Amino acid sequence: YINSNLEKVTADMNSRFLPVTNAQEVIIFATNEPTASPSLIRGNHLPSISPSASMSNSPVFAPSRSSPTNGTLSVKRECNQILEVEKPGKFTEVQVGIYELLMQSYTAEFGFMVSTPQIVTTCEVITQELAGGRRLLSRLLQTPKTLLIMKFTMEYESRYEYDVEDYPRQFQTYINSNLEKVTADMNSRFLPVINAQEVII
Repeated sequence: YINSNLEKVTADMNSRFLPVTNAQEVIIFATNEPTASPSLIRGNHLPSISPSASMSNSPVFAPSRSSPTNGTLSVKRECNQILEVEKPGKFTEVQVGIYELLMQSYTAEFGFMVSTPQIVTTCEVITQELAGGRRLLSRLLQTPKTLLIMKFTMEYESRYEYDVEDYPRQFQTYINSNLEKVTADMNSRFLPVINAQEVII
């Protein structure tokens, strides 16, 4: 299995912060000597491959890790996204739910390319502020637009040893690199969005 999946093994090592450029084939040597218990080899301890549970420098939400006894890893971040909408008005409760489900659905498009049950994603809209034609950003000065500012959290949780610490950044990168698609996805779900702008974490 290892020798047939060397690229995956290398990627798995990198995702666990091992400084490996290229993992090569495994070679098994026959020996008649009894195998020593790992805990008895020169008193050394094998390094854990579990990601560090140290706190992040993020000013919003630090990665939260549950106790290793249940094998769950989780991370949560606060995000903002400005949407240019068709007319002044906040999303209805149903539209907020559609927006949350859409943000959650993108989890399968990056990272390990998996979603529930391997990685459970929760998007929760905290507030939405209708900005109207106010001059919020310098790049919008010459074009008054009806803007809706969405403030929400993205939480990623895994019980299958997937390292999700970097998932909020990967979510941001995916959205910001596919704004036309995201806008089209919103339109196909009947959200009154003219232009979805970048996510800021």
